[in-house]
Amino acid sequence: MRTKTCITALALGVLLCGTSAYGEEFRLRDTLDLSNTDIFGAPLFDNASPYGTNPSAVTTDGSSLWVAGFNGGTGSTAGIVRIADPWGSPAAAQVASYATPGSRGFSGLAYDYNESAVLAAYDKGSADANGITGWHPATDAPLWARNARGGSGVGDDPGFGGVDRGAGWTTFGSGRRALQDSASGGDIYTTADGMVILTAEGSFWRDMDFNAASGDIWLREGNNVIAGTRTGGNSVTDLTVVYDEPTDADFVAGQNIAYLDSALGGDLVIYNSRTSTATGQLFSLVVNTINPDGSAAGVPLLQGNGAPLEPLFAQGAAYYDFEWYAPRQELLISDFSNRMVYRFELIPEPASLSLLGFGALTLLRRRRG
Repeated sequence: MRTKTCITALALGVLLCGTSAYGEEFRLRDTLDLSNTDIFGAPLFDNASPYGTNPSAVTTDGSSLWVAGFNGGTGSTAGIVRIADPWGSPAAAQVASYATPGSRGFSGLAYDYNESAVLAAYDKGSADANGITGWHPATDAPLWARNARGGSGVGDDPGFGGVDRGAGWTTFGSGRRALQDSASGGDIYTTADGMVILTAEGSFWRDMDFNAASGDIWLREGNNVIAGTRTGGNSVTDLTVVYDEPTDADFVAGQNIAYLDSALGGDLVIYNSRTSTATGQLFSLVVNTINPDGSAAGVPLLQGNGAPLEPLFAQGAAYYDFEWYAPRQELLISDFSNRMVYRFELIPEPASLSLLGFGALTLLRRRRG
């Protein structure tokens, strides 16, 4: 399988490789600096933070943010912080903090709207009593914990026709999606009897998300993107490698994905291609949007005034996490390297941009072929 790359002529500001298939674009509305002492009194993420040196995952209920962290090697802990009123008068409250080895931490967060629970996946390098957890969103109290190695993310699994919904997760070496009851933590399916998600690419799982309407599953494995069509509460078919990474990056954390159910047109999928932990990687060259059929979407992410994101966005290590808040058509992106959370709004693309692409910085796009 080969990949095709879309190229943007930045000097001219003209989109050469096509426009958004549905006339959509993302506009940056807010940024939240997680290291800003003026906002929080002390950095939420740094070498001395109880939450980790860097943010690794984000989720929301529309009112608060939950941000989880990673110990990049210069700290000693990783945890979860809740930020109330993040785009107004942010206030932080600790949810969890664990002693954590270097290069370990949280691989994912998700919010279950059906049960009103924050879901988290934590990896200390081996199975842990807090590997997969559920948290009360209002009190920050633990709801339940599942012993596991939570290095492969967690997702709000809507089930199929309302059947078998809960906290979906998997782990390294497993070929199945496990499922916990989001309210109680009880086993619905385990890594022994959950639905099969394995392909020939292997089982170095890094993240998962679901189409909220159909239950279709989207996965990251070794920097590959894999999708499957839901056929039942515990069954999936047509597992397809939507993007086949030429050089698998099995041992690189921070490969994430989100499914975006767009009210403006067709649904979208966003993910970051992360083949190495090197710094100096451009946001526009690692964050990709595709359509659910795997074809290029070409939906631009722009500053609020319509200008290209870069050079506004500092270069980083390609470690981003994504959260979609459908009621407001908002995309949240956490930036590991720069300790930021960005809030984008999905809006109809202005006619001038739709026709000419002036000022648009298109994301690198990959398609099957």
